[in-house]
Amino acid sequence: MTKQAAAVLVLTVVSAACTPMRSTIRPPYPYMGAEYDEPTLQEVAEGVCTNRTGAPLAAERRAFTTDGCSVIPDGAALSCCIAHDVEYWCGGSPAARRAADRALRECVGGLGYGARARLMYLGVRFGGWRFFPFPWRWGYGYPWPFRESDNESPVPGVSRATDE
Repeated sequence: MTKQAAAVLVLTVVSAACTPMRSTIRPPYPYMGAEYDEPTLQEVAEGVCTNRTGAPLAAERRAFTTDGCSVIPDGAALSCCIAHDVEYWCGGSPAARRAADRALRECVGGLGYGARARLMYLGVRFGGWRFFPFPWRWGYGYPWPFRESDNESPVPGVSRATDE
């Protein structure tokens, strides 16, 4: 096995600890400059999802959960990781996933953790694919398998990307 393949395998395994079926950190949850308790963060996450997709939330949606930064120590990056969990819970198009992963990298990198930001970015890109039957995948707020159509409102004249 090459060093590059070994690194990808390690990153995938590290990302396998992301986003459990229940929140593993306790409130208050820092998100977008404010702190929230669990029910309020659930409402905020629902609002973010509804505003982004333009569609009402589906009845089969699971409750929002977060584990902060998963296996990476939370520290100052906790709010970045919770924001990323909100986006992953909501799901959406492959372009929305790329944007969420880039936002995580930029947020953590902006705190002065460049190497950690790059490691986290690679971990979520490899481990967060929507077709994985894991509770940390893109669109984890929906039952597996997540389909983009589960929460995206069709917009006339706009084509959706199908690759990730």
